[in-house]
Amino acid sequence: MRFRWLTVCLTPILGAVLMTPAFAKEHYKASLDGAQEVPPTGSAGIGSASMIIDPNTDTVFYHIAFSGLGSAETAAHIHGYAPQGVNAGVVHPLPSGSPKVGAWNYPAANEAQIMGGLTYVNIHSAGFGGGEIRGQVLFEPATDIVSVLQGSQEVPPTGSAGIGIGAYNVDFGANTLAYDIRFGGLGSAQTAAHFHGGAPGVNGGVAFALPNGSPIS
Repeated sequence: MRFRWLTVCLTPILGAVLMTPAFAKEHYKASLDGAQEVPPTGSAGIGSASMIIDPNTDTVFYHIAFSGLGSAETAAHIHGYAPQGVNAGVVHPLPSGSPKVGAWNYPAANEAQIMGGLTYVNIHSAGFGGGEIRGQVLFEPATDIVSVLQGSQEVPPTGSAGIGIGAYNVDFGANTLAYDIRFGGLGSAQTAAHFHGGAPGVNGGVAFALPNGSPIS
């Protein structure tokens, strides 16, 4: 297998796509609906969550989007630690609105439970105070590599509060890279996005132009 360096730049945040066996970050996903609530709500609302878990820093980076709730959102959380079909307490409050973008520095003692699929995303509403739609956070084995985009990785750092996450699948035989990049929290409107060549801490030229908007896929 050939290993390469590639960076994805979403002005003003940047992240490294590291094609190396030592890259420990992993991709998790959740699909939210009313059927997963306990008891089921019958809601027509749906949602999706994409998360990158970094066990080196005990951090979950998340992008969560939803639509179609039967009444206004009142709260949202990550709950744990329980399997699908079982309710559990709040372990991390989420920001309001859609999309929800941020990071959770989780307790190291709970890492095995988080990575073992024992957390879920729960969106609460005026009509369903206990939760209208829910989705279990599960490992996504089909993802080859991942990236986290942050202003701190720009050269020089921008200080941006924006966060982005990317999941990638590589076909070395066909020389193709499939990508799904989600972001939020930029300090101003996006103007462009690209893949750049270059190692972390080094600026490089544009290798491939990406479309605007989130998600980029």
